Amino acid sequence: MSRAHSFVFFARLALIAAAAETAAAAPKFNPALLDPRYPDMIEWAKAGVTGGLPANLPIAAQAKPGDDLQALIDATAAPTALRVHDSPARVIQLAPGEYPLTTTLLLRSGIVLRGAPDGRTKLHVKLRSPYRPAAELGPDGFSTWTTGILGRDVDHAGLEDLTVSYDESLPPPPTLPRAPAAFINDPRGATDLWVVAVRFTLARDCWLLRCKVLNSGTHPIMVEASSHLTIADTEVSGAYNKGEGAGYFNITRSAYIRLDGIGVRAIRHFAFQNTDDKFPCRYNVLIRAHLEVDVNFCNGDGGHNLVENCIIAVPASHWWPPLGAGIPGQNLPPGPGNLIYHCSATRAFTAADRNFSIADDPERVYAVRDRLEKGGPIVRPAGDSPHANTLYPVR
Repeated sequence: MSRAHSFVFFARLALIAAAAETAAAAPKFNPALLDPRYPDMIEWAKAGVTGGLPANLPIAAQAKPGDDLQALIDATAAPTALRVHDSPARVIQLAPGEYPLTTTLLLRSGIVLRGAPDGRTKLHVKLRSPYRPAAELGPDGFSTWTTGILGRDVDHAGLEDLTVSYDESLPPPPTLPRAPAAFINDPRGATDLWVVAVRFTLARDCWLLRCKVLNSGTHPIMVEASSHLTIADTEVSGAYNKGEGAGYFNITRSAYIRLDGIGVRAIRHFAFQNTDDKFPCRYNVLIRAHLEVDVNFCNGDGGHNLVENCIIAVPASHWWPPLGAGIPGQNLPPGPGNLIYHCSATRAFTAADRNFSIADDPERVYAVRDRLEKGGPIVRPAGDSPHANTLYPVR
C-alpha cells in the first residue's frame, strides 16, 4: 500500500476488539495509568456520565405501541412521582413495536426510555421541516433545529436499546458511489427533511446506550452546550441532507462527552466543533469507534480532545480524508492539544489535492495541528507512547 494512495495512521486494527469492555459498566479511574507527560489524562478520565452509567434502575412504567409516550414521560417525571429511593433515574420500558413521532418527543430529567433488545423497539420520526437559515440559532444562542427526540436542560435522561429511524415512507438517502450524488441537501427535490434525529442541549449526565439512529433527516445526533454525556455501543447510519452544514454527528460547545464503541457511516462528518468561554468544546473522548466517515475538528473546537483505539476507514465515496479540520482561511483552526493515539486511519486517494500527513510510528502520540495550511499535514508528532499504552486512564 503506497504513501501516494493511502494513509496508514497506525497498524492496530485488532486493538479495538482486544481492548473492548462493556461500555455500560461504571468506568473506574486508575491513577496508576497516568503519565505526567500528558496532563490532560486526568481530565479525560472525567468524561461521560459522572460516576458511570447507573445500574439496576427501577422500572416505573410500561409502554406499548399506541400509547402516548409524551404523556407517559411527563406523568412519570411529575413532582408527585418522586424518584424511587436514591436512584438518579427511573425506566419506562417500551415493548417491541413501532412508536410513531409526529411531534418532538421531549425527554425529562430522571427518565430513561428503554426498548427491547436487538433494536425491536422503534421510534419512528415522521416530522417534516424546511431549512430556516435565519433560525439556526435562537435568541438564547441555542439551536432551533426541528428535532425528533430532544433533551433540553435535562439531567439523568437516557435512551437505551432503541432504534430511531426517519420517515420510512421515503426512498433511502442517496449513497451512490459517486460522491456528488450523496453529499447534497434537499435530495430528489425534497426540501422539508431538515429534522435532527436526537438532540441534547444544555444536558448533563445523560446517555444513549445500545441504540441505532438510521437515515436521519439531517444531523443524526447533536450534542450542544452539554457536559458529561455517554454515548456507547450505538450505531449511526445514513442521512438525507449531507450537503454543507448538514448530516453531522455533532459534538458542539460540549465538554466531557464519552463516545465509546460507536459505529458511524453514510453521513457527512463526525465533528468536534465550536467553543466559547461558557461552553467550551474540550475534554471529549472518542474511543473504540469504527468510523466510515472522517473525524473533523471544525470551526474552532476548544482543543484537548482525545481519539484513541479507533478505526477510521472512510470509503472511496467519501469526500474527506480520515482526519479533517475545515478549510484553512475559511473555518477557525482546531484548538490545541487534540491527541490521536493507537488509531488506524486508512483511505486511498487518487486526487493530488487531497494530501494529508502520514504517521508512520504506531508507538507515537500525534497531535492535530492548530495551525493549518492548505494541503499541509493535519497531524504532528506529540510524544512517545504513554507508559501504560493508553491516554485514557480508566478501566
